[in-house]
Amino acid sequence: MKPTRGLPNLWPGGLSQERRMALTATVLLFVLLGGMAVYQQITLRNQAAPESPGAVDQPPVNSAAAPAESAAVESPTAEAPTGPSPLEDTEPAEPAAAQRPDRLSSPLSGSPLIVKAYGSLDQAYSDYRLYGAVAYAAKLEQPVMAAAKGKVVALEEDPVEGTTLVLDHGGGMLSRYAGLGELLVDLDAEVEAGETIAEVGPPGPLRSALGSHLAFAVWVDDAPVDPVLYLKD
Repeated sequence: MKPTRGLPNLWPGGLSQERRMALTATVLLFVLLGGMAVYQQITLRNQAAPESPGAVDQPPVNSAAAPAESAAVESPTAEAPTGPSPLEDTEPAEPAAAQRPDRLSSPLSGSPLIVKAYGSLDQAYSDYRLYGAVAYAAKLEQPVMAAAKGKVVALEEDPVEGTTLVLDHGGGMLSRYAGLGELLVDLDAEVEAGETIAEVGPPGPLRSALGSHLAFAVWVDDAPVDPVLYLKD
């Protein structure tokens, strides 16, 4: 049997011409469908691929400003100053601590009589507590003077001693004046040595046995000391 004209002789057997043409058409159809599928895949890949950075529209460059920007980039950086900036925050220097006075002057004029000594048994309490001040006999309204330069840090009513005033002399030293009447200075006032700060008043409720007097105490570093040791000769 002769092969069909125009087609290769792929079927050397005894197939009929109609059967060979049907098989040939089927093969061509599959080839055509496969080519269309490949083309479609290539098209989808091209659409899904990101655009090249070079294809993104760039804003127009101002040619006049470009040289200035280039000059700013190429200009050398100024060296930072090596010294401290005048605007730099600096911690204020702490004031020098005040030195405590070596000697104190008498809070009463003249040579007052001691009616109760420092360290004696304190009868105002029902225990063996010792007296932490010096009690001087005084008259009512007698002037009371600051034993040294200082600042008024307390004005209070003591339930035992009565009206009380405390001066801070610096360096951890305080002086305490109790049994007062009228106060002549205010809280936080700065006073000089020998300045009148109050007047003697009636004794405190538990000090009536001593009569009218001034209780003078000195504290150093939060502990009471004998005031006589600091009084001037």
